[in-house]
This record gives sequence, structure tokens and C-alpha cells, in this order.
Amino acid sequence: MQLLLTTLFSDTTKKGYGANKLVGREKEISPVHQLKKGLPPMLLFHGTKDKTVPFENASRFTKIANELGNDCKLVSVENVGHGFFNGDFFRKGGGNKYYNLTIYDTDFFLRNLGYVKGKPTLFRELIQVACVGNSNTKAQYSQFFRQRIPNEKLW
Repeated sequence: MQLLLTTLFSDTTKKGYGANKLVGREKEISPVHQLKKGLPPMLLFHGTKDKTVPFENASRFTKIANELGNDCKLVSVENVGHGFFNGDFFRKGGGNKYYNLTIYDTDFFLRNLGYVKGKPTLFRELIQVACVGNSNTKAQYSQFFRQRIPNEKLW
């Protein structure tokens, strides 16, 4: 067994998200308050600019889980907010770079646990191009870049 967690509501007290919905029971379902030794390996993905679930919550959850002897890894994705991992399928026009990063790192996590074999079919690198738009939009790029990065999925 393993846990893959994305923008986890890891603390339902006033330090996190949901305290006003759980008045008097904030710690009862709060994941960070339920941590104990012997949990399955965990992989968390969290954007550093998440305004729904504070990044500090994911960082603290990871720290406490590891202090208890668990295997918990946090993938911090810089300058993105809540739900960044949703690809174009869920958020039209948003692009797939963060979705691909999430799937790629999940693939390695599961491979290291023996659940997946073979090489990844995606790239982890977040391609950034300094021209009109960026690699997370459907902006039109110059022919120069299209010739050097001939991957139709990027365009």
C-alpha cells in the first residue's frame, strides 16, 4: 500500500482549511493530527502559492510523518496554486506541464516501491520558453522553437 496525495487538506484546524466546517471537531479528521508510526509510503504534491490549503501544512505534515519514522516525500511545485496538477482534460487551455510532472514523479515513486516497471513515458522537465506566452498556454511560438522542440503535444 502507498499514498499519493495532491494538495492535501492536511490540517483541518485554524492553521489549515475547514475549521469553520468542523467546529468542536477540528482535530478529529485532521490528517496531521492522525499521523502515527507505521504508515505506508507517502508522496505529496503541493504548490507553494496555494491559497486554499497553506503550503506550510504540507511541509509540516511531511516533517511530522518523517519524524515518526514514516517515508513521506513532498514535491514542492514553485509558484503554483491549488489544483495545479490538473491537466488540460480538467482545465481547458491550462496545459499539461504540471500534470506531466505529477505523473512522472508518481511513476518513479511507484517504481521505487516495486509497483511499476519500465521507463517513464513522460518527461519531468518543465519546458520554459522566453517568447510570446509560456509553455503552459496555447500561445503561438516562433517556427524557430517549433523546429527545435518537435513535440506536437507542446503546441
